[in-house]
Amino acid sequence: MLDGRALERSLLNLVLNAVRHAPAGSAVEVSLETGAGRAVAAVVDHGPGIAADILPRLFQRFARGIGTDGGTGLGLYFVQTVAEKHGGGVTVESVPNEATRFTLDLPLAMR
Repeated sequence: MLDGRALERSLLNLVLNAVRHAPAGSAVEVSLETGAGRAVAAVVDHGPGIAADILPRLFQRFARGIGTDGGTGLGLYFVQTVAEKHGGGVTVESVPNEATRFTLDLPLAMR
């Protein structure tokens, strides 16, 4: 069953994380593309990036390690869980001190 509110919160979580980690005055890029029955949303910030040793556990419950922003470590776990519940997924690519890109990939219709 489609949970529009959870999907909305997932995308908002990605955007708010990007804003939180982006340097003051820098842009956060948000894009949405559709095609082949899928919607792909991307959120990019040009902040400090995510260290390579953190990336493998980034979507685990209570995973932290990106600064000391006081987060619970549950936001990205929630995003991944919601995406998978809806037949999709979330990925991250990060280059320290350059950019971090989260991609949320979802089917346009539930089966």
